[in-house]
Amino acid sequence: MNFEDIIQKNRSCRRFYEDFEISMDVLRKLVGYARVSASSGNIHATIDTDVGIAAQSILLGATSIGLGGCMFGSVNRVGLRKKFQIPRKFQIPLVIALGKPKETIKIEKVDSTGNIVYWRDEEMTHHVPKRSLDELIVDFR
Repeated sequence: MNFEDIIQKNRSCRRFYEDFEISMDVLRKLVGYARVSASSGNIHATIDTDVGIAAQSILLGATSIGLGGCMFGSVNRVGLRKKFQIPRKFQIPLVIALGKPKETIKIEKVDSTGNIVYWRDEEMTHHVPKRSLDELIVDFR
């Protein structure tokens, strides 16, 4: 898969085949992508930036091998820390769900009303409106 295909296919996937298990080797490989990704100096003051870069690297890597995922910032950190016995020295800025996608996600053009609300059709395809490139680029020439 080339880079453009990976970017196009990398959507927030929230439904997975529950009987599919990701091997520890694959998980280590994905975390390795995050480890060697660009960062803002690996310093604590910029953790939000570095976490976003690392998470995106993991999700792009997952997409490249046919997996899907979603980052969640709204999580029960206390419960998560307790359940998995995560030492206090580790922060939990977000959680990434990974798996074999059990949904189809389709990028749509934003309609004339500017509505960017996601929706699912009768086949449960998840439609994700995206603004046009021309709406996002300001030409100052």
